[in-house]
Amino acid sequence: MWARGVPWAGAHWRHCAVAIALAAVAPAVQAADETALQAPTTLVPLDGAPAAIQTAPAVPGRAVIEVNPLGDISLDSVGVLGPDNGGFGQDLWAGTDRAVVASMLRRLPGDVRSPTLRELARRVLLTIAIPPTVQRGGPLPKGSGLLALRAERLAAMGEVDGLNELLAVVPSRQDDETMARVRVDGLLVAQENDEACRQVRNGIAAYNAGPYWQKAMVFCNMAAGETDKVMLGVDLLRELGAADDPVFLTLASTAVGGQAEVPADATLTPLHLAMLSTAGRSIPPSAVAQASPALLVAIARSPTADVEVRAHAAELAGAAGLLTGDAVARIYAAFTFTPEQLANAISTYQSGPGPLARALLYQAAAAQSLPATRAEVLRVALQPTGAPDVYQAVVRAFLPLLLEVPASPELAWFAGTAGRALYATGQFEAASTWLSLARQEAMLNPQAATAVASLWPYSRLAGDVALTTDGSLAAWSAMLGPVGDAAQVRRQTLVRAAFQALGEQDPLPWSTIAAAAEVPPQLLPAAALLYALQEASESQRIGETVLLTLVVLGTAGPADSHVLALTSAISALSRVGMEREARALAIEAALANGV
Repeated sequence: MWARGVPWAGAHWRHCAVAIALAAVAPAVQAADETALQAPTTLVPLDGAPAAIQTAPAVPGRAVIEVNPLGDISLDSVGVLGPDNGGFGQDLWAGTDRAVVASMLRRLPGDVRSPTLRELARRVLLTIAIPPTVQRGGPLPKGSGLLALRAERLAAMGEVDGLNELLAVVPSRQDDETMARVRVDGLLVAQENDEACRQVRNGIAAYNAGPYWQKAMVFCNMAAGETDKVMLGVDLLRELGAADDPVFLTLASTAVGGQAEVPADATLTPLHLAMLSTAGRSIPPSAVAQASPALLVAIARSPTADVEVRAHAAELAGAAGLLTGDAVARIYAAFTFTPEQLANAISTYQSGPGPLARALLYQAAAAQSLPATRAEVLRVALQPTGAPDVYQAVVRAFLPLLLEVPASPELAWFAGTAGRALYATGQFEAASTWLSLARQEAMLNPQAATAVASLWPYSRLAGDVALTTDGSLAAWSAMLGPVGDAAQVRRQTLVRAAFQALGEQDPLPWSTIAAAAEVPPQLLPAAALLYALQEASESQRIGETVLLTLVVLGTAGPADSHVLALTSAISALSRVGMEREARALAIEAALANGV
């Protein structure tokens, strides 16, 4: 899986985008050269010619190549990721109909809670690629401009940094109103208020000063300290009948000394958040629960938010892959604790887990120089049952501290916790070191024996053949609990199916699992989607496979999807060469289901 935050070589990839757009029409150039060998060469469009490559009337003895503006084709090829920094390559859409791409882009979930799926979505939406073509004839669906659809999905997913990088290479004159609003919201979330307000002034002129633009202009006047203009803008909104946003009106009133509080249950927008920051007002803690993915990132980065509110938002954003572990760790480090509080970090956490208590554990672990003492703190912090909804964020924040703990015989009791956290973060080699240690110590240490049993499925899901030569799913299942328990049956089903999808064999018969207690039914995606995913992957259509994977697993992701949907996605990604991503999905599902 590609790491986030890889520097973008902007100038290089802008040239690549142009080259790719030209490559997309190269066959037409060749055809023109072969069929019109006798005309003068020109790069200037003929009068009245459509925006495409055309052949001028033939003139004996001369060739013709005529290039007209590329229009939407060149824009749809724009991206910021090439093969060297996480992109899928210029042939991403080879063999896929443009209408299919447009349809699947519209159906991508906004609230993607899986780090693996989110990274796949980010890469496919930001890749520089030859645009797909219409293969089945007929008119394109309305609003099928792929650049606008990609930008809108990035915004909905909260991928603000990627969105702003993408829009930075697209001239704003190419925007429609929807695209222009996405651009402004992205800048506001990134706290780039000066550039946001420049775009707002352009929007005011271009889009007849509708309510969105009037509200944004009120904020810009507020940021500039122009109180009279703020109140004039509010009056204008009332005249337009658009003053139906109590949070906006409350915040606008602070420009003239208003003190009204933002409702605790308010659902904030990027504009609200920018106004709160400009007014120096705190963000209500309850706002985090209703926040969109983009606002979770913005709240985590807000200079005016309380640090505990920031930590809560950062954990939720980090769990979905929107923030790095380092970003979450920096917020944990921003808390202030006394030496006495640090000394009692474990008991404090056990009496009330939460962002503050996890920050306390983080600082306590960082302060420990003895491996055994640090491991004891980490054992408490990294229990998946302690904070299942933010486990991925927590383990990534604590990862540098965990990697400093040596896998030594005296720490064999820590192998289960360490190994699970390392498998969760894709540190397969480090995880296998702890599993090897546990196997060595299992005869003498019951905790090490338990660790072997708990880590064995993860080693197979990670593809570590050297560590999975003994044992079986049946033996592992016997340690889970009473036979017939529905949760146990789901875990057995999930692991057995994931093994099968990854080509891992196991002697446990499906009939043995089927004879156990019934598991509550889950919704299965439409059969057409599952067959389409199989068809796309068998034909090596990379972009289509990724989009269908995202649509099939949806917001539920690997944690709560139907097992057949999950294994269809795992098999499809494996077929197109994304085995690491396939295994990461399987491990996410195992972690979320208590394996």
